[in-house]
Amino acid sequence: EEAKLELDQGWDEYEQGKLEAEKNLVMFLYFCRELYQKYREAGIPEEILLATLEDLPLKALRHYNTTGVLGLSGIRWIAPVFRMEQFRLGRMVFCMGKLPVEVPQKSLAVGTPVVDVHIPAGAPLSMQACRDAFTRAEAFFETYFPEYGFSWYTCFSWLLDEGLKQFLKEDSNILQFQKRFHIPFRRFNDFSLSYFIILQNFVNRTQISSASKYSSTSLF
Repeated sequence: EEAKLELDQGWDEYEQGKLEAEKNLVMFLYFCRELYQKYREAGIPEEILLATLEDLPLKALRHYNTTGVLGLSGIRWIAPVFRMEQFRLGRMVFCMGKLPVEVPQKSLAVGTPVVDVHIPAGAPLSMQACRDAFTRAEAFFETYFPEYGFSWYTCFSWLLDEGLKQFLKEDSNILQFQKRFHIPFRRFNDFSLSYFIILQNFVNRTQISSASKYSSTSLF
């Protein structure tokens, strides 16, 4: 009965803080229907919807690989999709949001509208793919969200860790990607690097041998 009430309420009223991974997956799948209708009303092509939703099964599979349960955790990464704030455009994902920190070097205050860049796994991070994604993003936001005034793209990612220069070739995709951004500050957090390079390789046994060979993964 509780689940039925939440389904009837819609996405905005769903209690996102719950940690029940299996239930989260069911709820998000249900809300895909509502999201489809929103895309149609906004005139956004269905191909962008399908590309954006590709992250849903990937995160469910990742949860299964690490816990043995098919579900969704860390749903704050999925929530912007259903708020019509996050979109997969080519190689990258772009999410409308507010700058969480002050960047005095660029005269940017906390709360400045920005578009945050995420790099999903699954394909090489070539410079041509990056250029194409940014080109698509420019056209997309001008067409469907012209009122959203932003001047900066941001990226909070382990891929921008300058320490990677110790392990990667100078012409690697990741180091070339780093050059696209001005890095005004650094926040120590080795969890992401450990999770995506070590944990994800070791839970998939066929990839164990590549865990120490960074150049063998598709991002690089």
